[in-house]
Amino acid sequence: RYSRMTLFQKWFIPYFSIFLLVAIPLALLPDFWSILIITPLVIALYFVGGGNVRYIIVSIVIACVGALGVYLIGKSSTDPDNPSKFSYISARIDRFMRNAEDVALSKDTAGDYQLQQWLIAIGSAGMSGLGFWRSIQKFGYLPEAQGDFIFSIIIEEWWFYGAIFLIAAYLFIIHRGYMIARWFKDPFAYYTAFGISTLIGIQAMVNIGVNLNVIPLTGITLPFVSYG
Repeated sequence: RYSRMTLFQKWFIPYFSIFLLVAIPLALLPDFWSILIITPLVIALYFVGGGNVRYIIVSIVIACVGALGVYLIGKSSTDPDNPSKFSYISARIDRFMRNAEDVALSKDTAGDYQLQQWLIAIGSAGMSGLGFWRSIQKFGYLPEAQGDFIFSIIIEEWWFYGAIFLIAAYLFIIHRGYMIARWFKDPFAYYTAFGISTLIGIQAMVNIGVNLNVIPLTGITLPFVSYG
C-alpha cells in the first residue's frame, strides 16, 4: 500500500491504531521503557514506507507531549503509601536531572546506590581502563552488572578503546542490515530487515546512553552483550 502511505485516514490512522494496541497495554503494566524502544521504530518504519513527513512530525510532537504528561502525572503523586503507576518514571528522571556531584555525595542508598556505582565504574577507568577481568565494580558492587550496566563494566576494563570498538561493531551490524534490506524486492522482507536492524540500533543507543548518564535509567539491556 505504498501509494496510500501519505493519506491520513486510509493509512496513517490505521497504522498508528495498531501501534496503540501494543502501546496501551504496555503503558498499563506500566512498562514505558519498552514503549521508548518501540515508538521510534514505528515512526522509522512509517518514514521508510513513504509516510507523510508532516504526519511524522505530528507523531513526534504527540509522543513528546505524552511523555511529558506521564512525567507530570507521576510527579503529582505525593502519597508515598499509594504512589502513582508512573511515579517511578518521574523519580528516575528527577535523579537524572541532578548534578553528578550531588549524586556522588547523596546518602540515599536506596535510590542513588546503583547510579553511584556505575559512575564509579566509568570514572575510575582512566583513559586506558583497568584491564581485562580487572573490574572491581562487577564483583558485588554494581547491581545488574551482567545486564543493564555491562557497558559500564566494559568501559571500566577497556574504557575508550572498548567503547569505540563496541559502538563500531553495532554500526557495522546496522549498516549490513540496511544493505541486506536494500537487496530485497519483496516489501515484507525489506521492512523486516530494516525494522530488525533499526531495533538493534535503538536498543543499543538507549543502553549506551544510560550507561554514559545522558539518558535516564531505563532497564533496557545491551543487544548481544547483556546476559541472557
